[in-house]
Amino acid sequence: MSESFRLSTSERIEIVKWYAMYQNAGEVAHQFQQCYDRTPPTRKNILNLIQKFEETESVEDKPRSGRPRSVSTDENKERVRAAFEESPGTSLRRALSELNLSKSSLQRMMKELRLKPYSPQLLHALSDNYPNRRCEFADTFLKLVAEDSSFPDRIVWTDEATFKLNRHVNRHNCVYYATENPHVVVTQESNATGIIV
Repeated sequence: MSESFRLSTSERIEIVKWYAMYQNAGEVAHQFQQCYDRTPPTRKNILNLIQKFEETESVEDKPRSGRPRSVSTDENKERVRAAFEESPGTSLRRALSELNLSKSSLQRMMKELRLKPYSPQLLHALSDNYPNRRCEFADTFLKLVAEDSSFPDRIVWTDEATFKLNRHVNRHNCVYYATENPHVVVTQESNATGIIV
């Protein structure tokens, strides 16, 4: 039976009872849909369940084959939780190195711990003369529009990325891992030297 369609033990028992009563997988599917108001298992899955019941006298799944997970222990989960709680801005690469875990194991444990990446909100560091400069810019812009009404249409708005040379935050590679949004705010100067790509 597929992972997306799991039957509870009580649902499996009902299927076995219905099959004993009707001896018809199609009728069992119909009864299932009426009783549980959801898509029933396929006839093949019903017949597989009946065969398993006849062979094992149980509706429970057999133990899963394969190697059990040895890395996703409670101890390792606690190490991951503590590492990101202590330093939520740690990159995945650094966490992999510090915790000595594989990428897939770390990502699985982070998902189980509901740790999600949150980007900081960037705000411009404002000085006392910024309100005056903004008013001056608005006046100049309005004057240019009054002189030529097509002026705003000639402005090219692009999606370029700016990389600052003063080591300030770049939202594209700065994240904080937490179970809830920490609402981190970073202020930075808007006119720092940088490269536009």
